[in-house]
Amino acid sequence: MTDSVLVIEDSDAKLASVVAALTAMLPLYPIETAKSVRSAVAALETNTFRLIVADMSLPTFDVESRERGGLLVRSAGSRYSTTLCAWDSKLP
Repeated sequence: MTDSVLVIEDSDAKLASVVAALTAMLPLYPIETAKSVRSAVAALETNTFRLIVADMSLPTFDVESRERGGLLVRSAGSRYSTTLCAWDSKLP
């Protein structure tokens, strides 16, 4: 989807709040979510997003019940935005 929004946040409560706010502000844009670096990269490999909102620290992979979620990546939002630019991603 070209005109969609990606929200990357591992906390369910924060994710729900961000999605609710974006839905109210941008009602015409579909919102996709990711809870880890790995799921965000997977979404970015298959889609182009109009807006990306990223948590600044994320686990490396999605946390399932009784799992730790891999390493916590501090400053993941800024680190992966630099990676996106290196991939020559089209960011509006």
